[in-house]
Amino acid sequence: MIKIFVTLFISLSISIGFSQGKNIGLEKMLLEHGLTDYGYGLTKLDKRNDSIFDYHRIGKSNIRFKELKNISYCLRMNNLSTVKIKKTKKFISDISISTYNYKLTSDYLETFDSVSKGYYFQLLGSDYYLLYLSNSRDINIRNQILGILINIRENKVVPFPELQSSDSLLPLTDFNCGQNLYYISYNPSFKNTVDIYALKNNIFEKESTINLLNFDGYAWTINYDDILKNDTSSSKSSKE
Repeated sequence: MIKIFVTLFISLSISIGFSQGKNIGLEKMLLEHGLTDYGYGLTKLDKRNDSIFDYHRIGKSNIRFKELKNISYCLRMNNLSTVKIKKTKKFISDISISTYNYKLTSDYLETFDSVSKGYYFQLLGSDYYLLYLSNSRDINIRNQILGILINIRENKVVPFPELQSSDSLLPLTDFNCGQNLYYISYNPSFKNTVDIYALKNNIFEKESTINLLNFDGYAWTINYDDILKNDTSSSKSSKE
């Protein structure tokens, strides 16, 4: 059997976007443009609809970011690291950064063939890339994508623990400037829970699961206090 390997070097072109080339505050941008994420990517905030989980309602963070455009060839950060993506039979199989190599598990092989969106962001004194892998052949509006978080300074590749439908930065937060980077997994139409993970030693560890309440068979309701309660208990634990 002949195996074909293709290595892509990702090149970085940063969009001017809302900030004319400078890193911008995520929360400030959302407020100025009236945007939020209901699980499918950035969209206009609909204040009349309170039956869908709203990332922005709890995503109080100090994330500063730039969106990456025209991703191809070689992705670098101040010559500190180079990200390489390898394809096997047209599907992404490996992602490496400097001396570290992450191999997609068998669950994801022959699933993703492209990087559909990318970000560079800063949070809690660290620099990250976030790449979203998708299948360009899948035209379903509820296409499942995989987030790949890259810790630039520590040369680590950390996949999101769950698939999702959103390609925005809002699933990531620091819960109002806390001690950890958190990932909030909300996947409409695929599960009836919100799962919260904390990034510890470059591994996403699940901290809590919050059940959504069935509203009308289509949308869901949630008690936001349950999530903020998790934030409070996590903050206390980190201080102790």
